[in-house]
Amino acid sequence: MSILSGFGLILLFPLTAFPQVNFSGINYQAVVRDAGGDPIPGQAIGVQVGIVVGGVDDYWETHAVTTNDLGLIVFQIGTGTPAGGSIATFDAIPWAGGDDITYQVNVDVTGGTSYVPFSNGPFLSVPFALHARTADGLVGLADADGDTRVMVERTPDEDTIRFEMGGVEHFSMADGKLFVANSGGSVFMGENAGANDNLTNNRNVAVGAEAFSSATNSVENVAVGHRALATQAGGSGNTATGVFALEDLTNGASNTANGHSALRASTTGDNNVAVGYYALRNNTEATGNVAVGAHAGRTNTTAGGMTAVGYQSLYNSTGENNTAVGFVSSVFTTTGHDNTAVGARSLNFNTTGSNNVAVGDSAAYGNTSGYGNVAVGSGALKLHTASVHNVAVGFQSLRNATGASLYNTCVGSWAGRGLTSGSYNTGVGTGALQNVTTGSYNTGIGRGALEDNGSASYNTAVGYRSGWQNNQGGYNASLGYRSLYNNTGGQYNVAIGANSNYASVLSERNTTVGYASGESITTGADNVLLGYNAGQNVTNGPGNVIIGSGAASQNNSTVGKNVVIGFNALPVDEISDWTVAIGTNTMPNFGASGGVGDDNIAIGRNALFGSSIGASSVMIGREASNDLPVSPFGYVDGCTGIGAFTNTGNVNATAIGQGATAGDHSVVLGNSLVSSIGGYAGWSNLSDGQFKRNVQEDVPGLAFIKLLRPVTYQLDIDELNRSLGAEEYSADSPWQREYEKQKADMIAYQRTGFIAQEVEAAAESIGYDFSGIDRPQNESDHYGLRYAEFVVPLVKAMQEQQEMIERLQVEIEEMRRLVR
Repeated sequence: MSILSGFGLILLFPLTAFPQVNFSGINYQAVVRDAGGDPIPGQAIGVQVGIVVGGVDDYWETHAVTTNDLGLIVFQIGTGTPAGGSIATFDAIPWAGGDDITYQVNVDVTGGTSYVPFSNGPFLSVPFALHARTADGLVGLADADGDTRVMVERTPDEDTIRFEMGGVEHFSMADGKLFVANSGGSVFMGENAGANDNLTNNRNVAVGAEAFSSATNSVENVAVGHRALATQAGGSGNTATGVFALEDLTNGASNTANGHSALRASTTGDNNVAVGYYALRNNTEATGNVAVGAHAGRTNTTAGGMTAVGYQSLYNSTGENNTAVGFVSSVFTTTGHDNTAVGARSLNFNTTGSNNVAVGDSAAYGNTSGYGNVAVGSGALKLHTASVHNVAVGFQSLRNATGASLYNTCVGSWAGRGLTSGSYNTGVGTGALQNVTTGSYNTGIGRGALEDNGSASYNTAVGYRSGWQNNQGGYNASLGYRSLYNNTGGQYNVAIGANSNYASVLSERNTTVGYASGESITTGADNVLLGYNAGQNVTNGPGNVIIGSGAASQNNSTVGKNVVIGFNALPVDEISDWTVAIGTNTMPNFGASGGVGDDNIAIGRNALFGSSIGASSVMIGREASNDLPVSPFGYVDGCTGIGAFTNTGNVNATAIGQGATAGDHSVVLGNSLVSSIGGYAGWSNLSDGQFKRNVQEDVPGLAFIKLLRPVTYQLDIDELNRSLGAEEYSADSPWQREYEKQKADMIAYQRTGFIAQEVEAAAESIGYDFSGIDRPQNESDHYGLRYAEFVVPLVKAMQEQQEMIERLQVEIEEMRRLVR
């Protein structure tokens, strides 16, 4: 409406009244606006209110109010100044008229009494609320025939409100509780909820418009939400909570759907559980599925055995027997079946791959069609797409495996992480086979075992960082802490023991067994090193055989070809080649102080013990050549000692037999206890005239022989042994007891011969350089006689004697002739 005033043309738009009843009046509020529709703030307003009953103005009152900053007026009808009408006061209004009572509000925007109409309309609940003040003795409300009613007191002071419909009590309220009766144990709330239920002990619950609206005699169902279980005809034991949850179900049973549209399309499926927005949304006939999470298993229709837990887990899956737990786990799986994915984004891109197990965040994340894989750990098998039958357990194990990788097994964080297309690899331990790329048939067990193995294949490494840096070498086997640690391209090596063949880079065909055995080999090949520290410093020498704890531990020859067997055998030598040392502590000082020598053979405990330099010698026997002084004097060249405790000189000496001692350029057989040396043929000496020069007939005969003193004697065995340095044993040892027995026999044994010093004196007295005398070569050496050499002067003596006989025979014959 409009009015003309000093303010101009004004349009008044009343705000819909919000009448609130108390028993002293009716609250009223409205906004006063100008012709442009803007509120009029801070303006005094005159208001006239009328209550009209049955079309007659029964009661009027006036109010003087002021609009607030928003143009709002607020006052209470019934508290104004009465202004005429057929009813004198507000309290006298007959409110029993109900919906025939209306109100009229007129206003004057200038604050005066020139009222114009502002708003009008019927009262809604107000008359009933005010009329209730007069119902002090009321105990119920009923329809005309009395079979539908609300009762507040069936018996005195019952304090129970009862609701009857058609003569049957269906609801009652007492002590804050609402009881439902005579509905077959069912409860229905909402427009058309449970509309067709026959109320015959069905025990159903439906809350929401059209919830469970079709079923008649289905039992023990729960439907909460608009059209939840709306089309169910048969089936029982279903629970649907959420708008459209299980909406299309007809005869399915024992399903649970919780969430908007959960299991919405399911018709005849049984025993399904869907919790979450659109969970198992398209499931129709499938049974036994579980989906928890928004959109979990959404696309599945008929496939059964599904378990999907997590947002969009198994979203697109239609395959059987899949399990996915985690955010978007297996979200793209379509027809793949029998998969298990546990962890956010696990088997994320899988589509048709089957029989996979992925546990951990992003485990088997990129798999599309691969099958038979097991990935356990965050990022395990993350980037593989179509690879098959791989096992990856640990953080990012086999992370980069692609479609060409097959039958790999890696257990441990980063194990096999860099593998792309390699197959048939096994890596166990943190970082084992971490950087292998295309290598195949490798086995690495231990932290960092074969960690840098790239394209190399057919390697086996067991132990902490065993074969750590190998990237191209193949066919290697290493067992032990950091064994074959630095090997990069070496092949066909076997290293067993901590630090065994540690430094190998390009070495090949080496076998090293024992702690630090072959530790320094870099490029050496074809070595066999067995024992603690065996061949520890061999670098690039080839073809060595070294067996024994500490054996040849310092040898680093570039030529090699040594055979060293025994504890601490050849431990000091650094550069000898073609050497054979067999026995505990054989050649222990050889090579000391820079000594060198090749082609030596020493066999026996402590053999060549004292020698530090020399070549081409053979010492066989316990402590053979043991008593030679250590470098710089302990050298042997071309010497041979065979037998325990043999001793030789430095050059071209041969001693054979236990305790035999030979000086330079000499051969000695036996020791002081030997009583016989012989054979089945005579001894032959070189006597070829073609090799003899300066031949003279100056050998003395009788002159020399007559000076000799043949004697019998017994040897002082103890003094001789002291001179020879023979080892003495404990008196309780079996050897010493046997030796003492033999020694007693040898001391008592009477010998025949000469005394060498006397022979020497006799020869010197006539100026004869007799070759039958062996003079001492050093302070520890002794005299000897070559009895075969006596044949020559004896022959000469016989010749001289024969000449004398023949001359005397001539003289005798002449004398006989003269006598006759």
